[in-house]
Amino acid sequence: MTPLVSLLLPYALLVVIIGLCLALFVLVKADVRRHASRWTREREELLETQHALKTQISALEEAVRTREERAETTPPAPAAPVRLSLNLQRRAQILRLAKRGDRADQISATLNMPQKEVELFLKLQSGQQVCS
Repeated sequence: MTPLVSLLLPYALLVVIIGLCLALFVLVKADVRRHASRWTREREELLETQHALKTQISALEEAVRTREERAETTPPAPAAPVRLSLNLQRRAQILRLAKRGDRADQISATLNMPQKEVELFLKLQSGQQVCS
């Protein structure tokens, strides 16, 4: 190697390394800008979504408040009478009246219950007697 080349070689290598570092710096800087703009867009979208959700929550709170006020001012609807199921005492009464010879319509009128329910109970009872 000539003395001039051996003397300039470290400087040339230094220039190449500095050039590569500068290129790497420019690439990283461009990448940071690209990510920053994307994050800014995403943040704006999130803020818009947050605003829309706050608006919906306010509307729902107002609707709940209105319904609560309306519920306080309207009287409660009368509850339907609770009809008890066919208990043992009622069953015994049906059987006693049936043995006495009363028909299903007479039993239902006497006990103040639906005729179909009396007929069903009598059919079930006669079916149990046959199976026994």
